[in-house]
Amino acid sequence: MRSLRLKPVVARLDRWYRKATTAERLEGAVWYARAREQCADLANQYGHSLATVAGIVAALSPRVRWERSLVEAKMVLFRKDAPKKALYAGHAAFKANVLKAHLILHGWAPDRVLRGLKVVSFYRTLLGVPAEPVLDTIAVLAATLPLTPFTAGEDAKRYLNRPRDMRTIATAYNALALELSVPVHVVQAVIWITYRNERDAL
Repeated sequence: MRSLRLKPVVARLDRWYRKATTAERLEGAVWYARAREQCADLANQYGHSLATVAGIVAALSPRVRWERSLVEAKMVLFRKDAPKKALYAGHAAFKANVLKAHLILHGWAPDRVLRGLKVVSFYRTLLGVPAEPVLDTIAVLAATLPLTPFTAGEDAKRYLNRPRDMRTIATAYNALALELSVPVHVVQAVIWITYRNERDAL
């Protein structure tokens, strides 16, 4: 399989961005700010820092929808002093990620615990200091493959497991953001929402 070329990836992302409706652009523009507010609310409710809660949410996020990630985070926060055998009950998140969330809850720095381009970028963006686009399955699919009823997460894995291609995709998001003079996390959110909406309408 050939490595991705930058220009076609930028062009594909540009088409998705320009396809977005006004409502989708408005939603994308505020998505991370609203997510950060929801993390801050949990932090205030349970007496922890925003960094701790954002780290917990990011740790739990792989293969878990946003709304469910918040539920999972509440379960972790509520069970801070629960016995070890009770920590994993009812979680949709991977067991290893629940463990990471509890390590962060008990004082481990999120930067020491979190791994992977998507998870680390998600954590930093939730904190309000985005460095790289958040490249989850939908963000990768939008950058690489035509949308069909058969396009699914399995198709994205061919790129998610190829560091060189993931760097190309990240560079493409950054290049488009620079061209549009729009923050990269907003570009990524708008494309993500537009792709998801069109996929769900198939």
